[in-house]
Amino acid sequence: MRVSTPFQRTSDRHLERFILSAVATLIVAATATQSGAVEPPRPHVVIVMIDALRPDHLGAWGKPELRTPHLDRVAEQGVFFRNIFAPMPSSAPSRATILTGRAPHTHGVRINGRNLPLAELTLTELLADNGYTTVSTGRLQRQFDQGFEHVNIGGGELADSLAGVMWDSLKYGDAEDGHVSTDVAPDVRAAIKWMATHGHDEAPTFLWLDMTHNLHEAWRPPPPYDTMFDADYTGRDVSVNPMYSPDLTEREVQHAHALYDGQASFVDSQFGWFTKALTELGLSERTILVVVSDHGTYLGEHDLWQKCPVMFDPVMRSTLIVRQNGVVPAGVQIENLAQLSDVFATILDLAGRPVPDRAAGSSHSLRSTWESKTSVRPAVFMEFCQYKGTASKAIRSEDWLYVYFESVGEIPWGEISPADVLRAKGWPRRLLFDVKADPDLTVNLVDRHPEVERQLRIQLLDWLIASENDLDSR
Repeated sequence: MRVSTPFQRTSDRHLERFILSAVATLIVAATATQSGAVEPPRPHVVIVMIDALRPDHLGAWGKPELRTPHLDRVAEQGVFFRNIFAPMPSSAPSRATILTGRAPHTHGVRINGRNLPLAELTLTELLADNGYTTVSTGRLQRQFDQGFEHVNIGGGELADSLAGVMWDSLKYGDAEDGHVSTDVAPDVRAAIKWMATHGHDEAPTFLWLDMTHNLHEAWRPPPPYDTMFDADYTGRDVSVNPMYSPDLTEREVQHAHALYDGQASFVDSQFGWFTKALTELGLSERTILVVVSDHGTYLGEHDLWQKCPVMFDPVMRSTLIVRQNGVVPAGVQIENLAQLSDVFATILDLAGRPVPDRAAGSSHSLRSTWESKTSVRPAVFMEFCQYKGTASKAIRSEDWLYVYFESVGEIPWGEISPADVLRAKGWPRRLLFDVKADPDLTVNLVDRHPEVERQLRIQLLDWLIASENDLDSR
């Protein structure tokens, strides 16, 4: 079969899509005939991980001026969580929490670069034991690949095959629709190829799509995204800034936001290739699609940037969107508090699997938040495990944020240390904020409300005791 080019006639593209649809239908029909099954096939599970994506920088948050149409569309087709929080402002600990349903100090990945203990039971292993083909697009940190049958899929060009036709049809359609078109990252291309080749297999797929293009610094989106939100800027480079940068002007902060939003639009366009492929392949209705970020990032709030270990909402609030046709309602936005550990139980619930005992107290299915509008937890717990002399724990309820620093390190992170930040801001080691009356977290009330602090500190202690690890870490 000859693979078409983006310059062929529209009729050729429609013919290819017709062929693609027909082939997919024949595959499904043949599978049903051979097995005698009358029930629909089990759903695929796809996790799309986008590093440092803040939910309040999506159009779905209520900001139509932001250009994230593909992520917004998925949010309109599913449930968008506005208050889900990371366990740590670090990538590896948060990813390990999603895979195990347990807190960083429990599963042992307390800092980036730490391996996941083999004794941990992962979401991947549970789904593999239930007949899922488990696939990752990227190179996972050591022992994060527990249960994955295929790791780091992709590489090379698409073959002259069903997948090749799929790929070219998508590219041509994008150009015809007038969308901004750029080269597509190998991880997205590999995910599309996998679903085109295996999406109608009898065995469902669990796909971990860790986006190569994401919102981690430095924010240097390619044209035209680099000038999409601020074309007139001529100042210094603000694509990556020191952890504490009080010297940035208002105009420079504005441009940094524009670069971040341009990068978000670029990432959205990459994500759009994949969702288009699911639609074209007829797989959207068979797929549990989970879009998640491992944490947020500071964008100048309190003069902070990157991931300063002060656990305020900008860096701790994550993105979570869940879509499953016929199971998850469309267009629902959830205000209830949740944690990234709850992604573990939610996926198992949607896939019809129980939560293992070791995660039952720390991971809760979020199904009740959209079915009965009930909360799964009154507060979320966050931590920064010991790193370069800094260690802290935090609890956030609907009313309060309490941050307790056991230690604050003097070791510089680049130009400045966490201790320098606390001194510069005049923050003590105990911080208490009324998040309803003071959502920007500007007034520390710890000395005014000693009883509130005491109660929150007790809750932190209870959480630490209840979540102690009872597993052999070898």
